[in-house]
Amino acid sequence: MKNYSTLLLISFLLSFGWSQNGNAQCETDTEPPFLTCIVGLVGELDPGTGVVEIWPEDILAFLSDNCTSNDSIELRITLDGSTEIGPSILFDAPGTYSVSLIATDLMGNSQTCFTFVTIGNNVYNQITGNVFVDTDGNCSAGTGETPLESWPVVLRYDFQQGPNIINQELTTQTDEAGYYRFDIIQDLIPNIVQFELFLDANTSANGCPTSYTLTNEIFSETDSINYDLPVKLIEDCYALDVDIAASFLRRCFSSNYFVKVCNSGAETAEDASVSITLDNFLLYQNSSLPLSEVNGQTYTFDLGDLEGGACTQFTVQVDVSCDALFGQTHCTEAVASPKSPCQTSGLPQLMIEGDCDGSEVVFRITNIGEENMENYVGYTVVEDVIMYMSDSVKLDAGAWQEVMLNANGSTYHLQLEQPMPGSLDLEGLAVEACGTNQQGSVSLGFATQLPFSSSNPEIDVDCQENIGAYDPNDKQAWPLGTGDDHRIRPETKLEYMIRFQNTGTDTAFNIVIKDALSAHLNPATVQPGAASHPYRFNMLEGNVLQFSFDNIELPDSNVNQLGSNGFVKFSVEQMTDNPIGTEILNEAAIYFDFNEPVITNTVSRLISEEVVIVSVDDPKGPNSLPVTVFPNPFSTTTTIQVQDLNGQPGQLQLFDLHGKHLKSQKLENGQTQLNAENMTAGLYFFSITTAGKTVSRGRIVVR
Repeated sequence: MKNYSTLLLISFLLSFGWSQNGNAQCETDTEPPFLTCIVGLVGELDPGTGVVEIWPEDILAFLSDNCTSNDSIELRITLDGSTEIGPSILFDAPGTYSVSLIATDLMGNSQTCFTFVTIGNNVYNQITGNVFVDTDGNCSAGTGETPLESWPVVLRYDFQQGPNIINQELTTQTDEAGYYRFDIIQDLIPNIVQFELFLDANTSANGCPTSYTLTNEIFSETDSINYDLPVKLIEDCYALDVDIAASFLRRCFSSNYFVKVCNSGAETAEDASVSITLDNFLLYQNSSLPLSEVNGQTYTFDLGDLEGGACTQFTVQVDVSCDALFGQTHCTEAVASPKSPCQTSGLPQLMIEGDCDGSEVVFRITNIGEENMENYVGYTVVEDVIMYMSDSVKLDAGAWQEVMLNANGSTYHLQLEQPMPGSLDLEGLAVEACGTNQQGSVSLGFATQLPFSSSNPEIDVDCQENIGAYDPNDKQAWPLGTGDDHRIRPETKLEYMIRFQNTGTDTAFNIVIKDALSAHLNPATVQPGAASHPYRFNMLEGNVLQFSFDNIELPDSNVNQLGSNGFVKFSVEQMTDNPIGTEILNEAAIYFDFNEPVITNTVSRLISEEVVIVSVDDPKGPNSLPVTVFPNPFSTTTTIQVQDLNGQPGQLQLFDLHGKHLKSQKLENGQTQLNAENMTAGLYFFSITTAGKTVSRGRIVVR
């Protein structure tokens, strides 16, 4: 849905490039597209223009066709009963409307779905309250009871829309005072059947209510009502969670890191601290907390005793060295102490460290868990965009294994699985600008193209490239993805950053950011993250994220250039059924007080199986004769061709990752065809021998 005057939400790019799959049945296709409409869309009239514009993507839930790709299907929308069909509809009055969506494929076959759209005015009622640690068990907030910051609160409600009962869910987070607020369109309230208010957290509260079931009668005498939500945290536990982020790192200029630490346990974390290890090209200047210790590039800050449920935040100012290469990636790590005693014990856990050691890039994989690993887990190393090697590790508790690579100026990225049962977490780390290539330079821009994460809540790493001049109001996404089309895998979690700067001529007192999620992202997995200033988070109808910076008082850039900047981050997972070839588009709108919004750039990620190139050459073996494999990766068959055998007979030997011999087969005229039948997906190694001598080695990937 878009505001007519600002085109706030996602642009819907309709493609009319009439291309078809190359099969005969498509030439006489008579089967219409299959589509379904979203039930329960709610929109608001823009307070400035008095209208709201509804686009096809606002009501489209699913679309497919047997011959025509989705981006070539024409979508048109109309009010039910109207003869006027267009690319969008303008509404200028509150009410509930019947709407039709028509999809037409390349051969002219059409299908229609129907839904109802409720349009409200710009007037709201409110449900507010506070979330707090109920230490005395009386269910009321009292003196000395800790307010809980960044706790998710959910409001579900059912309302009548046409003949349907529609379920809606809003999510917000508490601010630093534990306060939350929901804004509900006033025009909806008469049609609301019931509300359900609750904390989205696994917690108890000494018998106090942590949820409420309400009817619209709560607003019969007032427009605003308050419900406090008491919390009893998990006993005998403290658990620190750290988050570090910077809006930007500008070469030869100062930048601020924002560090936030929260204790999600009930017990006090005594003598808590955070150690910040800066990248070698970042020079510490000052911080809002006093330093307690310095060891090389590691700076430690004492937090004192951090009570259960409490959070604290501080800033660290750094200068980005002019000796850094333009576009070089800088990684800064934050580690919170003490480590939680409540984490599941008796399990192995892997951690990666990486460094440039003279002529070698050295990755160290360490089992920091309390138990030995029972099984091997795989890891891969990518050199720039080429899969360099794949192997596996099995480590006892406290043991480590090094992976050493030639320092040739490439960016190496190591990624491994975690050995915990049922874990889908990946650990990733990159080393950049170690050594030089034959031209005396290094490759840049590859360090953040693959997922870069840590599964330890008390550890967080911020990695980003330094920049020169930049757009002060923009949107970034990680991982960067590979290639010009930013390819990522279907399961990859995305992290977004929205940056803003007051470039006006006066202080900005309130800033609101609205971000309409792509239909290919799962709104239930949104996790609001670090920010430069305190904010309120709401999820509005239509999966629109809203970040409200109340009373931010952001100075203009002429008065305070560094202080005029701000940012907010959030992460979100993909929908589980995103097909290969899906393009995820996302943009945001930034409102400075009562001015027209600033629309950010659109960031794009393409879902792909072929994220990195598979190099045939085996880096651990000789490759005296050139060998080609096509296709690679493959899912059915592939052809392996060895040059310069000069009529000599050849033999192919196939091995799995652990060196187990799987099969042998002969080469005829220097080539053989390999069938993927009975081969599981993954990486395999092969060797080619002739007259008892190995003449080539390589690797292949089976999908």
